[in-house]
Amino acid sequence: YPGFYEGNGEYFITNFKELDFQVILNLTNALSLFTTPYNNKYSFYLKTGIGINTFNSINRNLGSGNYIYSYGYKEGVYLQNSNFEKLDLRSSPRESTYILGLFSKYEINEKLSLIFDLTKRKAYTDLWDSHNNNAKDDNFNFYAVGFSYKISSKPDDKWITPLDEIQNSLNTTKAKINWLNQD
Repeated sequence: YPGFYEGNGEYFITNFKELDFQVILNLTNALSLFTTPYNNKYSFYLKTGIGINTFNSINRNLGSGNYIYSYGYKEGVYLQNSNFEKLDLRSSPRESTYILGLFSKYEINEKLSLIFDLTKRKAYTDLWDSHNNNAKDDNFNFYAVGFSYKISSKPDDKWITPLDEIQNSLNTTKAKINWLNQD
């Protein structure tokens, strides 16, 4: 933000510690109830959850690096420009966090998968960025690409839709009826 403290703008550094409870819904399985899956190498997941987030944030001048203000640090640190002392975990500011994200997996082979993750975290605070403008809507996004390797030698059982199970049962019954009608 040009024109703020010392006229050079400002930046912030925030450290997070968070404990979450998440629910993950396999969209691939849910969608297979309505359509026939055309490629079983892809899996899509929706995740949502809540958590408690503790943080320490410090705001500095963009040009000089001089201290402007902070949250979650011991009092009196404004007199120094380095060696800031964070509050302990119990004394640090904390806020509820709301989580919403999409997760995708592409199976390269039986053991190795490529992972894509997009997650948004939102809290009813305006202090994560160490800039209090009373908006109460700080949030951040998490983007990740990675690999997953299955250590287990036992392969996962593939999920079969209830419609597939009914179709298999109908085919078996139809074969038995045809066999009985051959007289």
